[in-house]
Amino acid sequence: MPTVTVVRDRLLKALGTELSEAALAELCFAYGLELEAVTEEPLDELLGGQRSRSGWSGATEGIDHYAGSLDRRVSCVKLEVPANRPDLLCFEGLVQALRVFLGRDSPSVYRLQRTEPREHVHVEENALRPYLVAAVLRGVDLQDPFRYQSLMDLQEHLHQNLGRRRALVAIGTHDLDAVSGPFTYTLKEPRDIRFRPLAAEGEMDGPELVAYYARDKHLKRYLPLIEGAAAYPVIYDRGGHVLSLPPIINGDRSKIRPSTQNMLIECTGTDLVKLTVALNVIVTMFSRYCKAAFQVEPVLVHYDQALPQDRLASIPGHVLDAHTLCTPWVQDSSMIVSADYIQTLLGVQLTSAELEHHLQRMQLRVEPVDGETSTDELHVHVPAFRSDILHPCDVAEDVGVSYGFDRIPEQTAACVPHGRWRSLERLTDHLRRELAQQGYTEVLTWVTVSHAENTEMLQRDGMEWPAVRLSNPKTLEFEECRTSLLAGLLKTLREHREAALPLRLFETGDVVLLDRNSETGARNERHLAAVYSDVRAGFEIVKHLLDRLMLALNLTTLGYRDGYRLDPNACQDNLFFPGRRASIIVEQQQGGRRTLGSMGWIHPRVLKAFGLTAPVSALELNVQPFGE
Repeated sequence: MPTVTVVRDRLLKALGTELSEAALAELCFAYGLELEAVTEEPLDELLGGQRSRSGWSGATEGIDHYAGSLDRRVSCVKLEVPANRPDLLCFEGLVQALRVFLGRDSPSVYRLQRTEPREHVHVEENALRPYLVAAVLRGVDLQDPFRYQSLMDLQEHLHQNLGRRRALVAIGTHDLDAVSGPFTYTLKEPRDIRFRPLAAEGEMDGPELVAYYARDKHLKRYLPLIEGAAAYPVIYDRGGHVLSLPPIINGDRSKIRPSTQNMLIECTGTDLVKLTVALNVIVTMFSRYCKAAFQVEPVLVHYDQALPQDRLASIPGHVLDAHTLCTPWVQDSSMIVSADYIQTLLGVQLTSAELEHHLQRMQLRVEPVDGETSTDELHVHVPAFRSDILHPCDVAEDVGVSYGFDRIPEQTAACVPHGRWRSLERLTDHLRRELAQQGYTEVLTWVTVSHAENTEMLQRDGMEWPAVRLSNPKTLEFEECRTSLLAGLLKTLREHREAALPLRLFETGDVVLLDRNSETGARNERHLAAVYSDVRAGFEIVKHLLDRLMLALNLTTLGYRDGYRLDPNACQDNLFFPGRRASIIVEQQQGGRRTLGSMGWIHPRVLKAFGLTAPVSALELNVQPFGE
């Protein structure tokens, strides 16, 4: 859960109440927050070292209004915020939520300016980070250093959490008066990009910028998002000045200053839905500081390439046509929720008026359905920043938070189920014991492997053995889900190749296979695999192990004819040595046959790929059919 740090006295002043530490912790807990700690922090560090910023002339006076000199240490509270509530990741969102919860304020109403958008952004085709959304706040007042730092902190929290360390979302804020539209978001070769990055001493081109920030302890973690690409994403204004090189750094020319009055906010990335969520949170939280409070000016964003229909369907309010978006869309969404549904989920009886009161405390407005009061249906308006409200059950959860989950009486479930072993797990455990009794040692390996380990190193074609690929693996070792257990067993042999021979290892676990008929497009399949490594291949030893496993399975009780057979001609798996491999086949009692797996000598080229010198025999079985 993300943690937000706020000055305690400033928070209490904004809430308009004096609370002890225990009372504040109780209030936060009632709302679903956790007061992690109360600490003493240097005020200058809380404000990002603003004392040293030349742009903050007179900053001390603004700070003294709240907490005194920059040299003093102030009492701060650290609050853990639910990951599904990005609107609570800043001081403004916390105060707004808690004041409405306490009944001191009504939910804020946000509205777009009714004029035509003044600013336009042209998005050229961009496969690296294809999407952009933007908004303008005019007449914004950032003279208070706390407001400025809160804006910076909110961006960083959104980057780390919602944006998955800028991989999905990168946010840029710009002084609109320092640049001129229309703006262009495009891809440029690194050496063709030249500008002065934020707080840098001079201009740099793309390669120089990457080399420079590779030494920066904060920004170097984001360089792999674009490093190595043939072209970098960049945003230009009409005069060719660089606003931003997302997701790394903004240009110094358009940096936000205390004197900034008109602010352009742009969000770029790979997930259009998360981009709109991030933009909505920023504009709804900071539009309160505009001269016309809570007014947001839209920006027209035109794409060269038509946007996918599934993406457009998730943000219907923004769409003008397949190529054009008008962002942000800060009007409330709405849904019809049954009062009986809420009461059934919570197990308490509440009148429509009580439900409306509790939803109001959670910043959700309620109106009568079709203009008339309804005893069962509630027309719930969800503000733009509440991206966590997706289903009526989320509305019921908010009612439960306001009502107090500790006040809901405990009830015994109408049906008390008794847990028992799944047949597949019982079978797997039975086979594990059998293998252990034969002198084999069990290992547990990762479900994810590299593409090379899953295909080339096993002499398997990726087309014949398609795997579930990870779109953003942490390292190359975890590129895709395994389609065989043998890769993990061979890696284990490699790590223990100095151990005395023979080595007998086995593993039981799931492999992941693509399946178009599955709801998720993939399915798990329980496999069993064993390897025997010695100066001789030991084929007869693995064959003996297979006999024991088949005896333990007792095929006749599972609807198969007694026994099994090996078919050398049916096995074409290049993992095994030709002429020393066979498919394992069982005959069904009602006719037909099923191939369970294969066994044989591991091919010498496979052994070399895994760094093994001793011969290895192996088998792998699909035991899923026996446990269903």
